[in-house]
Amino acid sequence: MDTQRIGRMKGCIAMTLGERIHKFRLQRGWTLRVLAKLSRVDHAWISRVETGERSNISLEAAMRVAQALGVSLDYLAGLTFDPTPRLRRPRLVDGQEVTNDHAAVLRGETS
Repeated sequence: MDTQRIGRMKGCIAMTLGERIHKFRLQRGWTLRVLAKLSRVDHAWISRVETGERSNISLEAAMRVAQALGVSLDYLAGLTFDPTPRLRRPRLVDGQEVTNDHAAVLRGETS
């Protein structure tokens, strides 16, 4: 692996959740209020996360922000270098897609 790539990877790892949110918000040209509206969280909360004043955040809020920014939750958490959200593969049973309703039936949770 070349040293330039290692440097980029190291820089990515060193970024905090707030820094990643800030980076993608600015790349999209969004204000705090725009991201807040799209993710349905308070703009002051986003500001505190971005500046590091707040570091413990709920999974639900992180998911909303990630979805609004179009990045994966794994990327925001620093678990991957790829910001692209992974597409969920449909669950298949006997070659047919299983929805949540179907899964409940398969588990015997019929109403």
